[in-house]
Amino acid sequence: MRSDTRRVLSSPCVRRLTGLVAVVLGLVLVGCSNQPVDSDDCILANVKPGLSDAGAQLVAAACRGRFSEAETGSRPIGEADSLSEDARAKLTGRIGPSEGTTWTGSLYNGNEKWIVEEVEVEIRSVQPEPGSRLSDALAASRRQPERYVVGVKVPPLSAREFHVTVNWNPADHYEWKLVAARGVSLE
Repeated sequence: MRSDTRRVLSSPCVRRLTGLVAVVLGLVLVGCSNQPVDSDDCILANVKPGLSDAGAQLVAAACRGRFSEAETGSRPIGEADSLSEDARAKLTGRIGPSEGTTWTGSLYNGNEKWIVEEVEVEIRSVQPEPGSRLSDALAASRRQPERYVVGVKVPPLSAREFHVTVNWNPADHYEWKLVAARGVSLE
């Protein structure tokens, strides 16, 4: 009896079935944690080295089925909507000089139902305290604010780094603010 059980458990059919069950179980467990935001993220998170071609196709089909409605919704693929003022208020981050005209920033998306796809930032001169030695010099060189649109895909409750080329002297005093954001609603 034991040798028959071993023979059945070691058969190629049972091993494939075990692998398939492991893949499906993996998809279920991934759904309970580290949520992918689109079918590409889902596939990358679930296709592991050593997975058979059939298993990879099963993962891809499951991921496409899971995200097809959220990705396409009622708008054409790739079309983003402007975030409301409330949703935009949940975006935080920083930006500053890194190397030459390239500035580096990071953006945290505090929204649960939005994938941010692009932001518009404004950089403006900052006036030092009145009476300081820099005050008079900077008043003469005060610049107009400049705006930059940055493509950065930030899933819900996540942060991403971005880079942007700016026309700004890194030695100039500056402040920045987020003036607009576009993204895709998951509702």
